[in-house]
Amino acid sequence: MAPGRKWSPPYLSYQTFRTFLGSLEVNGVPHRIDRSVMFSKSGSTQKLLLGAFRYLGLVNHKDFPTDELKALIGAEGTDRRSIWRRIVVKAYPAFFNSKFLETATFDEVAEIFSKEVSSKNTIRKCVTFLCYAAKDAGFKVSPNVKPYAGMRSSTAQISHARDGKPRRSSAKGRVDSKSEHTSSSFKLLLDKFPSFDPTWPPEVINNWLSGVEGAAIIAGDGKAPARLSGLENSQGEDGEDERQLSLWPAT
Repeated sequence: MAPGRKWSPPYLSYQTFRTFLGSLEVNGVPHRIDRSVMFSKSGSTQKLLLGAFRYLGLVNHKDFPTDELKALIGAEGTDRRSIWRRIVVKAYPAFFNSKFLETATFDEVAEIFSKEVSSKNTIRKCVTFLCYAAKDAGFKVSPNVKPYAGMRSSTAQISHARDGKPRRSSAKGRVDSKSEHTSSSFKLLLDKFPSFDPTWPPEVINNWLSGVEGAAIIAGDGKAPARLSGLENSQGEDGEDERQLSLWPAT
């Protein structure tokens, strides 16, 4: 890292990060980690990968591989986990003090990241990356630390008129009973699902998402809501299909 320059915590897809590490295992660690060894990635993903390597201390201020990166790529099994654990603790010292991450809440973790990152959406991605990195390092992650826990927002707030009927404070107008019924039904169905855990394997996450999406369709009388704040499909930085998570459909 260049003197006086501070890099943001990693917030790219952890799977993309792991895949690139895997390519280094196959092809060997190059003399320098630069965009030319990431030619198959988009420009934005290259930038995020380089930022992650710098933040984690896997390259120096000239982007030359550090001894930690070389040791990580050359190790296997428990040795690799031990090295990765050392890398993670050094990069995220505030999260591994007195087993903080084992009992912390999402808001506590987000507050720490907010000192380095301003965007709420980026903070959520930082939390997700940290959760996966911590699990790979053998750390226990609090079940209260979830990418979108406590971050649910509504496009319109509900107020009550003198007649006691709920009304929207936005220009979208009054909340109709069907919308309220759909939301309540969805919540009842969602209670049947296990709490989302960002450290699940990708295939388990995809199954969970598919199940939640199906529940939303059932609750909506056969129609998926136009926007599910719990299931927003977006293309990841490298073109991968990534889904952002919060639990309730927008009302």
